[in-house]
Amino acid sequence: MKKSMYNVIENYMFECMNDSAHDPEHIFRVLYLSLNIASKRTEKINYNVLIASCLLHDIGRENNSKIIKYAMQKLAGQWLMIFWLKMAGKRKKRIM
Repeated sequence: MKKSMYNVIENYMFECMNDSAHDPEHIFRVLYLSLNIASKRTEKINYNVLIASCLLHDIGRENNSKIIKYAMQKLAGQWLMIFWLKMAGKRKKRIM
C-alpha cells in the first residue's frame, strides 16, 4: 500500500473516532496483531485489504453503541418492572 493511501485511510479513521473505548491505540493493536498473525501464514495475504480492514473495523461503532445502550436500558427497565410487579404481588398475598 502506498503511504498516501495509508494516510487517507488513517485520517478517515481518526475523523470517525468518537468512542473512547475504541481509541487509536485499540485500532493500532488490532493492526499490529493482524500483521503479526499474517506474517506467520503460508498462504498469500493481501496486505492492502488487511491494513485497510484493521484501520476501519470500528467505523460506525458509536452508532452501534448508542443502539446497544438504548436496548440495555429498555431491557433493564423491563426487568425492573417485572421485579416490581412480582414484589407487589407478594405484598398483596401477604395482606390478604
